[in-house]
Amino acid sequence: MSRIPYYEVENAIGKHAEFLAKLGTDLNIYRMLAHSEFGLKGFVRMGNALLHRGELDPVLRELAILRVGRLSRAAYEVFQHERIGRGVGVTDDKITALRDATI
Repeated sequence: MSRIPYYEVENAIGKHAEFLAKLGTDLNIYRMLAHSEFGLKGFVRMGNALLHRGELDPVLRELAILRVGRLSRAAYEVFQHERIGRGVGVTDDKITALRDATI
């Protein structure tokens, strides 16, 4: 449950509406960040650069994101990146090991 209501995507107009339509709003983080048109665009650009243009091996990248997410108690990030991690080849054994890690 969010503390701030999600942006009403159907109320977007102009370029903001076009951007949201291309992006899709199936992730709650996009629906929240949509309150700030420029903030959302910057976030998406940064995320795309990290996920698609970085030099780090995708499996290692996802393991690092999952570890930091667990240490930070960022449940939403961990939930999303467990799925993304599986998609790039992170095994369930490694995901379980990160869940069980104490330090």
